[in-house]
Amino acid sequence: MAIPYFPLECRLDDKFKLIEAEYGLQGFGVIIKLFQRIYGGEGYYTLWTYEVALVFAKEVGLGANVVSEIVSAAVRRGLFDQDLFEKYQILTSVGIQTRYFDAVKRRKGLKIKEAYLLVQPAQNSKNANNSAENANNFEKNVSKNQQRREEKRKEEKT
Repeated sequence: MAIPYFPLECRLDDKFKLIEAEYGLQGFGVIIKLFQRIYGGEGYYTLWTYEVALVFAKEVGLGANVVSEIVSAAVRRGLFDQDLFEKYQILTSVGIQTRYFDAVKRRKGLKIKEAYLLVQPAQNSKNANNSAENANNFEKNVSKNQQRREEKRKEEKT
């Protein structure tokens, strides 16, 4: 389930710096475009097959070989999880999943592929459901307070 935006930290770690050092702003741009694909698609991963890579390369205006090199370097340097990439042909990471599940912690009915998980979203969801109940109770209390204020004003006028 997609999210409308994702946080990008101001101080990037050495993994990003190495990609940019090796591939310039093209490398940085490809990684950000991949993040957009991940967060805007399934939310916590994206499928990465040869065919997907070809279409993605065309969309970003680069050759398929350049994109493949950048993705390989990103996997090698730990921007994406190497085990899940090799086993399932997906791009994801602990950081991606942590940010995603934090963003959707109040959503209900998320469809999650457990084999792709690097973090446990159940803890976030459990806390979020409690927060959602409290938030709803708060709204109810607010509307009750609103009624009492209106009744009090009517009494004062009379």
